[in-house]
Amino acid sequence: MLDCQEQTHRHVPKGMSLFWISRCHAIAQRPALATRYMMLALCEDAIRDNGQFRAPMSGGYQQLLWSFGVSHKELIKYADHIWKIYKKNRGMGLFPEWILQQLDDAWMLEPRSPAESSLYIVNIRYVRVLKTALKSQPGRSMEWLAITYLLLFPAAEPR
Repeated sequence: MLDCQEQTHRHVPKGMSLFWISRCHAIAQRPALATRYMMLALCEDAIRDNGQFRAPMSGGYQQLLWSFGVSHKELIKYADHIWKIYKKNRGMGLFPEWILQQLDDAWMLEPRSPAESSLYIVNIRYVRVLKTALKSQPGRSMEWLAITYLLLFPAAEPR
């Protein structure tokens, strides 16, 4: 999917894959990453629906509502905002990580668990685009990279 997207410079829906990655993190007791990947799936679903978000058709919507505690009203607001962000910058909008950075962080209800504290899964294509952007926006590009992979979740509180 990412190869096709990179070659065509067109959005390829990745919501189902992100949904299942989220479920794997949930099973592995990594709630912050599970929530993050479900939000990435929501980004993909909102784009897939061209701004006419169909909540019942979105696995991300269902899980975020039932398992992660995000309200229906918030999810509809996020989906609308995601579509607007994507329309403004379809190049960067190919990366749900970038879109997620444009949203507020109210959806981050879980701190990182000890099991996920040192786990950073990198989308190398997104990093490559940010690296290229260093020439035109060095500060902004580095900020997005740091937020995406290093600062996204506060560390879990010591017990």
